[in-house]
Amino acid sequence: MRKPASPENRRIELFAESDRQIRGLTLTALLRSPALPVGELVKAVGKDPQRTTSLIHTLTEEGFLEQEGTHLRIASGASAPATDSGTP
Repeated sequence: MRKPASPENRRIELFAESDRQIRGLTLTALLRSPALPVGELVKAVGKDPQRTTSLIHTLTEEGFLEQEGTHLRIASGASAPATDSGTP
């Protein structure tokens, strides 16, 4: 009989293959190679090509990515969240 998944393992299972994971892999690929054609970006992500392409379009529509010619890159207006320095 198989043991139920622990809460920690369940979270990992839920994240694996999720849209969030693919979006994160997309942004990570563009941090490594700042501008890539869509086809190369999809290959770099390494997940389902149709789903990845759809999520790339969503990231573009949301303003996280921008297209320059045939290449995509992280949008110049996108930035990391501000950290709380502890001062009001």
